[in-house]
This record gives sequence, C-alpha cells and structure tokens, in this order.
Amino acid sequence: MAVLGSFPLTKGPVVAIMKTFTGLGASILALINYSFFRNSDAHYMFFMAGLVGFMGIVAIVFIRFPPYHILDGEKTRVPQQMQARRRLTERAYLTQYPPMTRFYLGFGIIVSLVVYLTAQSFSVAYANPSDSARMGNTVAIIVLVLSLGLMAAPFPFLGGMDKEASKEYPNYPQDAGIGFENESDKRVLKPAA
Repeated sequence: MAVLGSFPLTKGPVVAIMKTFTGLGASILALINYSFFRNSDAHYMFFMAGLVGFMGIVAIVFIRFPPYHILDGEKTRVPQQMQARRRLTERAYLTQYPPMTRFYLGFGIIVSLVVYLTAQSFSVAYANPSDSARMGNTVAIIVLVLSLGLMAAPFPFLGGMDKEASKEYPNYPQDAGIGFENESDKRVLKPAA
C-alpha cells in the first residue's frame, strides 16, 4: 500500500515490477541455496532468517506512506492544522508523473533476470557445470538483483531531479474553505472541543 500510494498515477508499472520480482524470488533463492548451501540446510535457514530480518529492517526504515495519507494513530496525535496541510500535498502526487526512465531501467533488469535465470536453469539441468561456474552464475544473479537499487538512486541522468525537492508542506489556505471528500474528513478536520 505504501509503495502504491507514492505512485498513484503509475500503479501499473509499479505492480508489474513488484509482482514479477516476487515471482522470481523463489528461483533466486533456490539458486543461492544450490550454489552456496548445497551441503548444509541449517546454514541456509540461518541465511534466510538473517535475510528476512535485514529486509524487514530496511523496509521499516525506508518505506513510508505519502504525507497526505494520515494514519489512524496520527489522527489523534497530529494537530488538525498540520493534517489539513498534509492533505494538500495530495495534489502533487496526483498530478506529477515519476520519471519513466527509472521504470524502464527496472523493466530491463527484470527481463535480464528472467532470461538469465532461464538460461542458468537449463545449463544446470543439462550441462552439469562445475562448482566455480555455478558460483559465478549465482554472483551474476546477485549483482543483477542488487542493481534494482539503481531505480531509486539519486542520479540526475535517470530523471526526476530537475528541481530541488521541497521539504515544506504547502501553506494552509486561510481564506479558503476546506473541501471534504466524505463525512470522515469532516470528523477529522473538526476542531477539538
């Protein structure tokens, strides 16, 4: 939800990359198991536990809801004025398209992973490669997986960095009335008695 909320205009490419990568995850983990942990299932389980813990911490630290999405806990803690200002940022999310160059890069990496994993599976099944060749294939897959981080890298040539990012919320319109989407918005924006 948090990822889709940050890209409301381009949900299709985001879902395509996320679901395809999720489907490839089992193949990638099977390849890592076959190459590095073939003789020790216990070590593979420790590796998996560490990987899940590490990725969970990374997700907690870096994945955030967009500012216009007020969580239930924030409805009571955040002042009403700040909630209204945060809701005003929704327009920026609903009118600005993210740079498609970053999505094209992600699609290219995902297609490379699909082709490389398929070729690697055939080579393991029919050619019986040596341990060093199998390790090389696994390292190449790991490099491709880690290169997906380039989609979020702050490189100007990937687009989306034409102007300085604003850290300020838009000013609350003092003279304008607040529009309400539904009754729950009226309840949230009502002054506390």
